[in-house]
Amino acid sequence: MDLPPERKEQVRTQLRQQAQEEQMPFISMFEQEGYDRGKKEWLLKGIELGLKLKFGPDGLAMLPALQAQPDLSLLQRAFDALETASSPDDIRRLLP
Repeated sequence: MDLPPERKEQVRTQLRQQAQEEQMPFISMFEQEGYDRGKKEWLLKGIELGLKLKFGPDGLAMLPALQAQPDLSLLQRAFDALETASSPDDIRRLLP
């Protein structure tokens, strides 16, 4: 059975609306964990490169302490601070 064109469009519109309403406006706990894990990994890669290029072995010596940090906001602050840090101590002071 074939619907008239105007009825087909009504059905399509209703299906689109229903699909949009049923979409979850948040991400699941598992998706958030994966996102956080990936963000931590890339922050640490950036921090490692910054410490290596800017401070050499002295900077890299603090990498294990940063890798042990579960707080993403602390890692973000450390990453952001690399640009203006004049010594590894500037980054070390951010650690608890």
